Amino acid sequence: PNWSEYLLHMQPLDEYQSLALLDLVKYMGWNRVAIISSMDSYGINGLTTFQRLSNERKIKIAANEMIPLTKDIENLDVSSQLQNLKQSEARIFIMNVHSGYAQPILYTAKLMGLVGSQYAWVVTDGTVKDADKLMNGTRYEDYLQGDQGLMSSVSSSSNRLRKGDDTPSWAQKPDKGLDLQSRAGLTYDSVWVIAQAMDKLMYDDYISISDTEVD
Repeated sequence: PNWSEYLLHMQPLDEYQSLALLDLVKYMGWNRVAIISSMDSYGINGLTTFQRLSNERKIKIAANEMIPLTKDIENLDVSSQLQNLKQSEARIFIMNVHSGYAQPILYTAKLMGLVGSQYAWVVTDGTVKDADKLMNGTRYEDYLQGDQGLMSSVSSSSNRLRKGDDTPSWAQKPDKGLDLQSRAGLTYDSVWVIAQAMDKLMYDDYISISDTEVD
């Protein structure tokens, strides 16, 4: 970020996703949408730029529903929120929730007649990154067919490109009992960046680093 020269943001800013959503909506010729988000920092802040610029782009937000957090996602009841979306008469729904919430929301939407050729659902990176959790065995349910999603790009280092291998080393030794989330790669990259910086300080710039006492 511009406001801190010592802070490296590994995850792309939500602003870029909102701008991509705005471009998609305008490209498709949609001018009326509804938003459904999870009631956490991800859901609340994820579409801030989209909401701020929607009026400027002549996009009307017909409804904006929030889904409360719960530990019992399998029994999540979103019927009241989806009923409000239905009453808004919107046909385009932008959903900014984590993947665990996407399945019960879309399933309930199907039961309420909000899925089909007359509707479009656009999901954000929180759902797309872990899309495998939406699968029923080896296939996706019918109510997921046709959904559109956005996901931040993942670049490969020049070293890996030269070797012709774009698989990160942490993923080359899978543990059968380990189910890594998509953000594990960002954690790996963060640690690697810090290690590379310390190596440069110690061996290239000859700066000594002493152990820090931690209570």
